[in-house]
Amino acid sequence: AGAPALTPLRDLVVFEGQPAQFKTKVTSKVKPTIQWLREGALIPETPDFQMIHEGDNAVLLIGNTYEEDSGTFTCRATTAAGQAETSAKLVVKSKT
Repeated sequence: AGAPALTPLRDLVVFEGQPAQFKTKVTSKVKPTIQWLREGALIPETPDFQMIHEGDNAVLLIGNTYEEDSGTFTCRATTAAGQAETSAKLVVKSKT
């Protein structure tokens, strides 16, 4: 017991250049380490990819989307007791 839990992420469809936001609610007895991944690779913190962890909410904010940002995004919460993951797809459509 004591492993973290995450609410499911929702799939997103946006047009290129629009912001996108993934949000999950974290339930954990101890503060977990939150990581965000795209297609299984860790996302580095950049001005375009902001990772916010406030209270129970973990948010990935993509300020400006590009078609190549499309893919499966995963939020991972890790504590000493275990880890939880939730994933959703981002589809970025070109404006043309």
